[in-house]
Amino acid sequence: MKHIFSLLLPILLMQGAYAQLQPATLVIGLNVHKVWVAQNNYLVTHNEIRQKVAEGYFTALNLAAIPQDNACITSANAKLWLSIDETKLPANGRLPVWQELVPKAVAPVCNGFDQKVINGVCETAKKTLWNSELIIKNGKSYCKLTYRYKFSDGSYFELFEYGDGCE
Repeated sequence: MKHIFSLLLPILLMQGAYAQLQPATLVIGLNVHKVWVAQNNYLVTHNEIRQKVAEGYFTALNLAAIPQDNACITSANAKLWLSIDETKLPANGRLPVWQELVPKAVAPVCNGFDQKVINGVCETAKKTLWNSELIIKNGKSYCKLTYRYKFSDGSYFELFEYGDGCE
């Protein structure tokens, strides 16, 4: 009995630290394993934040500032250390739980001169010939072509090209 108690004592003492975990059953082949998975409504430690940064879930604004310990992150520290949606954080001074630490959406980067982010998506403008104008310079005729690049939000820009004579 003394031996069983000495084995159970560390588990009983650590119950508070693992209260945020819940048991789940995992079946691999014919073997059944009991594993512990995280619940949504629990406080988040600095080490868990660092792990999620390493996994790419969060973007750290200052990784070196995040302590390597099991203290819980505060809303103020979350704002300083992470790129998150601050509107989801508790406003009453309460420590944030997992579902309140929402990463900011990363806007896509458009590479083409004729591209622009609209509604979170990189869109390519529609190119149309807007105008053609005959220009004569030093006795030689040129054609000035004006192309309009228009986006779905109504915005546009124009570019000019010069070529030999207009048709």
